[in-house]
Amino acid sequence: MQIKLTEKTLDAIAPPTEAAQAYYWDTEDTGFGVVVGRTGVRTFVARTWVGGKKVKVKIGVASPGPWNVARARRRAKEILGDMAKGINPNAARKQASAPGITLRDAMDLHLAEMQDNNRAEVSIRTLKYDVTRLLEAELDRPLADLTVEGVQRIKERGRQHRTQTNRLLAHLSAIWNTTRRLRRTTFSGENPVGRLGVAKYALTGEHEPERPSVRQEDMPEWLRRVGTLSPIRRDMQMVALFTGLRDANVTTLRWEIVDWTRGGFVIPMSKTTPFTIPFSPTVREILEARRAENPVAFAETGDGGWIFPTINNKDKVVAITETKERRHDTAAHPWLKHGPAREPRMPTGKRVLFLPGLHALRRTFLSVADHPDVGVPKHVQMLLSNHSFAGRDVHEEYVRAEWSSLVTWVGKIDAELWRRFGGRQPRRSALNEANATDQEQPRAEL
Repeated sequence: MQIKLTEKTLDAIAPPTEAAQAYYWDTEDTGFGVVVGRTGVRTFVARTWVGGKKVKVKIGVASPGPWNVARARRRAKEILGDMAKGINPNAARKQASAPGITLRDAMDLHLAEMQDNNRAEVSIRTLKYDVTRLLEAELDRPLADLTVEGVQRIKERGRQHRTQTNRLLAHLSAIWNTTRRLRRTTFSGENPVGRLGVAKYALTGEHEPERPSVRQEDMPEWLRRVGTLSPIRRDMQMVALFTGLRDANVTTLRWEIVDWTRGGFVIPMSKTTPFTIPFSPTVREILEARRAENPVAFAETGDGGWIFPTINNKDKVVAITETKERRHDTAAHPWLKHGPAREPRMPTGKRVLFLPGLHALRRTFLSVADHPDVGVPKHVQMLLSNHSFAGRDVHEEYVRAEWSSLVTWVGKIDAELWRRFGGRQPRRSALNEANATDQEQPRAEL
């Protein structure tokens, strides 16, 4: 049956009484649909032709599961795009029936699992990049050949880059565990990384990684530099600082997750149900401004549902992908790991880092929250910054019960950040600035 799939029409679908399952295909995106069983379980699917055969791919279970229509639709478009290129997304899982799986096949199997479990795109890209680059010689060898001795040699090979090597060992461990779980009848053996195998490097002393944040004395200069950016990129920097969200979470914020009534972001992915985390008065002010200014800046195309949109080199509206801000060093001293350069420098004309990365802003948010004058409990810090919740799931019931406290903590962090800036400042409206439309003309992401 053909219907326009929305949350409303999905909820209205009754379980079939005669057949075991009933399929409903979307009228807008061909190949995207939902299958409904007699028990009422609704499962999103994608279906099209691959290699002369019609292939159906499961996306996930609808509410009360973790998938809603909008999220499933985006995933379906990705799957259908791969299938249009001749890629069968089910192929990785079929590797489970083939003996002698290689590291490359096992990696593809694990990447497919990561996609199905809605892992962050940056995590997927990082794993694939690290493994294919650093283990090129091992990719087409059987995974079982990666013994403890073999992995130890890989570890020794990366001694000079210990943080990177530790990340690679974590990738290998995850790939091994996924393969053993999905191929338990044909693939066994202890994981060569971890408790019974090769341990990661201890990153202490000179090898301890630096975790820079914006120092209190540099906050006014950071705010001054942010003020020189275009309104969208300026707002993105401010939201990153005042929420503590990860780079990928900030850049891909969408209007559909904004709960204007409660004043928070609806986090769609949880082990049980979505939950909402409150945002501060500063973030609300920015969101309201973006809601007013995006239709002006993107009058012809619309913002595509993105809070921080841009135009890519194919003239499509997308989320901002490049978050680093660089300028020629003739305009400003470079921003180093621990703040703007203070020593006198001769300008070279090269482009240098103008602002710290967004992850440094995340650390700044958490350090402010942890300051004795603010005193936000650790588990609340993790919740507000969308960390895993102390190894447990976050329940909407908990958030509702503690909502007023969470709002109070968010307000304290907001006030402390402005105190470090030297006092609260109203956001400058692009609509009131001279030549605002020209200033905010979207630019292609390189």
